[in-house]
Formats: sequence, structure tokens, C-alpha cells
Amino acid sequence: MDRALSETEGLLTRLCSEPFLVTSPVRRSMLIALEIENLKGIAARQRIDFAPLTLRFGANSAGKSTILQALLYLHELIERGSADVDRTELGDNVLELGGFARLVHRHEIERAIVLRGEFATPGGLERFGRDPRRLPVFRPRR
Repeated sequence: MDRALSETEGLLTRLCSEPFLVTSPVRRSMLIALEIENLKGIAARQRIDFAPLTLRFGANSAGKSTILQALLYLHELIERGSADVDRTELGDNVLELGGFARLVHRHEIERAIVLRGEFATPGGLERFGRDPRRLPVFRPRR
């Protein structure tokens, strides 16, 4: 058992310390990076790079769940067109995001949440039927 654990730790160490290239052509769309700003505990813009297999691990309150919630929020923005999402359709209305006021950094509703996704696609984005310039913007009531 200790040998298997040691081999796994060695593999994870190599994967995390040695860069690798994906040289196969893109056959379907894939998210390759996400930038997050003013979402939950993240104030300043942060960039997260993705590979075909991406593992995220770290201490409690390091932002792992925030990355997943950002992905869910981005999906809801694109699919439903609403920036004030309480429950997600993707989670069958089981996953609660809590709405804009709970998602924005420090609950300061005058801030703007910024999510920017980078995709590798075999063709243009037009095939998805969405114009990225027409995504919703949430304007809080004053």
C-alpha cells in the first residue's frame, strides 16, 4: 500500500512540476482558460489554465470551489441569459449559487463580476448560436 501511495505522489509531483504539451488537433471545443474577477473571495483578476485533465487541490478556503462555481455561473449566464442566478439549471435546480449579491466579492453589489473563458474550437464560435457581445450584464437596483 505504501508503495502505491509513493508512486502516486511521484506521478502527481511530476505532473505538477513538468509542463506538457497537448499536440493532438482539437476535435471538439474545450475550455483552455478562465479568468475570474470579483467573485466570492477573488477580488483581483485571476487566470486558471485548463488541460484535457486538470486537477485542483489545495488548502481549505483556497478557492477550489469558487472555480467550480464560476464555471457554473458562466454556464448559466450563457444558457439562461440571467446574471442574477439563484439555482442552476445544470444542477437540476439543486445547486444554489445564491444570486448576484452572494456571488460578488464582499457582497458589494456595485462591483462587476468578470468571467472570461478561452476556448479551443475546431471552428468559429458562430456554430454555438450565441453572440458573446450580447451576454447579459447585471445592473443592481439602486
